[in-house]
Amino acid sequence: MRGVFVVEHSDGPRWVLALDLLQRGEAFSLGRITFRRKDVSTVEASVASSWSLANVTEEYAADDLRKARQEVELLLANDGAFRSSIGESSIDFVLVDDYDTGSVAVCRLLGDGELEWLT
Repeated sequence: MRGVFVVEHSDGPRWVLALDLLQRGEAFSLGRITFRRKDVSTVEASVASSWSLANVTEEYAADDLRKARQEVELLLANDGAFRSSIGESSIDFVLVDDYDTGSVAVCRLLGDGELEWLT
């Protein structure tokens, strides 16, 4: 998404800056995931769909969101600074149709692995 700080790797000085941005309530992107703090108890992980909005099926959406959740779980397990930045907050995984100048939320991954369609 345009206008969001982008990091390529979860290490180094740009990663430290990205985590600082998250703690201050600003967004950053790592790969297809854009993190932003929605409130004190929630961090949103917006996942850019690998499919065009017209072609998104439940199977494709679930696959994109589950892969993103696995990536975030690896970060939480292996990166103490990221884990500290998230703190006790829950992470809300939302699949988005990202068209560079903006995005549209398509669906959300619920705790039980089911999808909630938003469009």
